[in-house]
Amino acid sequence: MPPLLIAKTAQTLQDCAVRCGDFEDWFVRGLGFAPSEVKVVHLPEGDRLPPHCAVRGIVITGSHAMVTERAPWSEDLAGWVAPAVPMGMPVLGVCYGHQLLAHAQSVLRLPEQAVHLVGNDYEPHHAFRIGERAWGVQFHLEFDTHIMHTYVQVRAARCEDPQRDWEAIRATVRYPTPRARRSAPSPCRRAGCPAGCVRCGGNRPDGRAGDWHCPPPRLRRAG
Repeated sequence: MPPLLIAKTAQTLQDCAVRCGDFEDWFVRGLGFAPSEVKVVHLPEGDRLPPHCAVRGIVITGSHAMVTERAPWSEDLAGWVAPAVPMGMPVLGVCYGHQLLAHAQSVLRLPEQAVHLVGNDYEPHHAFRIGERAWGVQFHLEFDTHIMHTYVQVRAARCEDPQRDWEAIRATVRYPTPRARRSAPSPCRRAGCPAGCVRCGGNRPDGRAGDWHCPPPRLRRAG
């Protein structure tokens, strides 16, 4: 079976990469794929996109760049994605990928054919769908609490603003959120999953909340 394509549009902060891996690693873990089932192309570094027929779907990562900069690699990616959507290829755009699908840095207005899924006062178009298999999400669903805590720590070390309470910010990072915890599934029955898996709404065996213990269930894939 062809691999899943991960279009890597940037690298994470170096200190985060050392502790948590890079963007593609987070998606591989979160989606439950084996590394051998994934093809990663680092577009800003000059990697080429494969033919559509050579992959089963595409994930477009976040980036520190802006879609409106119209970098050549970004324009090439937009041109690759455009026919992938109507042909029914599964497409997931996250943050930068979300904006690429909508062709704007801030998705103030959805494409005509898009279906609005999620929004709030801060970001009216947090998630949308085009057709049956293309999704754009502004939020980083690939972040777990370990990654988020690491980001906060790294940013805190670089920030010179004495008014910012980084410990208070770090204390707000938890998974699941109270709303997600109320809708959490029944206790995990996956073989080898330790008691208290946070996927099931509990805490780690050592009493701390936040880290994932069992891999997410593998998604059912078309074909």
